[in-house]
Amino acid sequence: MSEYPVFKRSNRIKELRQEKGLTLKELGKKVGLRDNTLSQYETGKRTPKDSTIEKIADFFNVSTSYLMGFSTERDTFGDEILRSIRRFDFEKSTPEETKKLIMDISYTLIDQINYLSHEIELINNPSSDYDPY
Repeated sequence: MSEYPVFKRSNRIKELRQEKGLTLKELGKKVGLRDNTLSQYETGKRTPKDSTIEKIADFFNVSTSYLMGFSTERDTFGDEILRSIRRFDFEKSTPEETKKLIMDISYTLIDQINYLSHEIELINNPSSDYDPY
């Protein structure tokens, strides 16, 4: 059973599919699903499993919350990191590739911390000229 509750709110599968100019059949081939199953997801007649939601979100490079209509942000902070980890083949990777993944994640975290620090400073002192960038 999906961890996402079923709401009257619609998901964004159709919108994203149309943005890419794909038919249901074309999208189905790319994500390994039948077109009639995708159609049922788009119309809300059926709710995808969590693993299917992740697969479709990864294909469109959006967050699962955005795909399911719970967020207006296409990509949330942790989604970029989670996608990188899910796509990384730990068994076949070299130590250098693993080190690069860890460094990329570290830089992403540092960027986010800097951004949040800047936002907090602006909230606490709106007239500040504070700009760490």
